[in-house]
Amino acid sequence: MRNQSMIPGILLLTALLFLPTTAGAGAPDTSGIGTVIYPAIGVNLINAPAIMGIKQLHLRANQSGDLIIAAATPGKNGDNDIIVARVDPDDATVLSWMTIGGKGDDWVGGLILDRRGRIIITGSTDSPDFPMIGGGLMTPPPKTGGKKAFLCRISPDLKTLEQSSTPVAGDGLGLALGKDGSIYMGGRTITGIFPEKWPGATPALSPGPNGFILRVNQNSWQVANATFIGGRGIDWVKAIIVNKIGDLVAVGDTDSIDFPFSEDAWQPRINSNDNAGFAVILDPELKKIKTATAINAGQTEVIHDLSIGRNDSVIITGWTSSPNFPSTRGDSYHGNGDCFVVRLSSDLTKLEDARIFGGKGMDAGRALVNEAGTFIVVAMESKSPRITGIKQPLTNPGGKDIDLLFLGPNLKLLRPEYSGTDLPDYNPALALGIGNRIILTGIAAEKGKARLFLSEHNLY
Repeated sequence: MRNQSMIPGILLLTALLFLPTTAGAGAPDTSGIGTVIYPAIGVNLINAPAIMGIKQLHLRANQSGDLIIAAATPGKNGDNDIIVARVDPDDATVLSWMTIGGKGDDWVGGLILDRRGRIIITGSTDSPDFPMIGGGLMTPPPKTGGKKAFLCRISPDLKTLEQSSTPVAGDGLGLALGKDGSIYMGGRTITGIFPEKWPGATPALSPGPNGFILRVNQNSWQVANATFIGGRGIDWVKAIIVNKIGDLVAVGDTDSIDFPFSEDAWQPRINSNDNAGFAVILDPELKKIKTATAINAGQTEVIHDLSIGRNDSVIITGWTSSPNFPSTRGDSYHGNGDCFVVRLSSDLTKLEDARIFGGKGMDAGRALVNEAGTFIVVAMESKSPRITGIKQPLTNPGGKDIDLLFLGPNLKLLRPEYSGTDLPDYNPALALGIGNRIILTGIAAEKGKARLFLSEHNLY
C-alpha cells in the first residue's frame, strides 16, 4: 500500500502503474465533445481487465467536487493491483492516491462514498497476502488459487486504509449506502452457505455461483444481514442502489428458470433459455423480496447499471440481442446487440418507458447517472461505425467508442454526443460533478497501450 500527495496527474499515474509512460503522446480529439482534461497515461493492456463485462473503472465526485477514481491496473508482480486516486477536475492534478493488493490478482468492482466522504470499494482478490485490517469481517485471505470478494474503507484523504476484509468467496460487484449509513455489498459468490447468524430473504438453491447481497454495519464492521439472489442457475448481482424510502434495488443477470420472480411483476418469468436480466426490490434488512421482475425479450439481455428516477422509478441500462425488445418510442433493433434503457415503475410492476439505440455493431449501455430524475445520461460503449435511428446520427471513428445519450425523464433523446477519442475507447464510467457537469472517464487503446482520459460535459 502506498500513498502520495500533490503530484501532477500524468507523472503520478505513471508512477502508480510502474510502467513507462508516453506522456505528451497526443491528447484525444476534443472536437465537439467537451473539454478533455486528463489526456494520457501509458498502460500495458496485456493484463487489462476484461472479465465477463464487469466494469473495472469506477468514478465518483465527492462533496468538494474532487473526483475519486478506482481502477485495476498491472502491478509490480505482473498481476493486477487496485489504484484509488483523488483528482482535481479543473486541472487534472492528482491530489492523493493509494494502491491496494497483494501478490495475486486484485480487481475493483464497485465504488461509493459515505456521508463522511470515506471511500468504499469492493471487488475480488486471489492474493494470499491481501491486507486484512479491522474487526468484524476478518476472515482469512484467499489461499493460492482461490478468490474472495473484498470490502475496503479508505479515509477521504487516501492516507489510511481503515478497514479491509474478505467476507465471502467470489466477486464484489456493487455497493450502495443505506439510509442508516450501513453498506450494502452485492456480487456473485461461489458458495451456497452463509453463516446462520446472517439472516436473509432467500436461501441458496444451488452450491453456486449465486448472486448475493450483504448489509454491513459501518461501526462494528459486522454483517448485519445477508441474502442469496437467484435460483438453480448462474446468477450475478451487478449493481445496487437505495431508493428514496430506503428499500434496496438490485439488478443483474440470471439463467435460472426458477428465479423467484413475482407474479405481479412486469415480467414474471424468463422468456428464453439464454441469459436474462433481473431487477429486485428488498426491504432494508434484506429479509423480504418485495418484487422481482425479469428483463428479457426472447434472447440475451445483460444488465450493467441502474439509477433511481422520478417517483422512485427504476432506470436500467445494458444490452440486448432480442429483436423484439420493447420500445415505447418505436425504436428498431439494429442487430448484433443494441443498447437498451428502460424505466420501470417504483414497484417493478409496469414498464413506463423503453428505448433501443445502436448501429450495425454491438452497442451496450455501460454506465448511467441522472440529475433529480430530470436529465438521464447513459454512457454507451459502441462497436458500430455509425449510430442510426436518431435525428443526429453519430459517427464513431475509433471502431469501438463511447457515446453519451442525454435523455429526458421519459427517455426522450435530448441530444447524443460522441464522447470518446479518435482511438478505440472502452470501460466508461460517469459521475455528476459540481455546476451541472457530467464527468466521463474511460480508456483509449492504441497498439497494446492505453490512455486513461477524463472529459467534462455540460448537462444543460
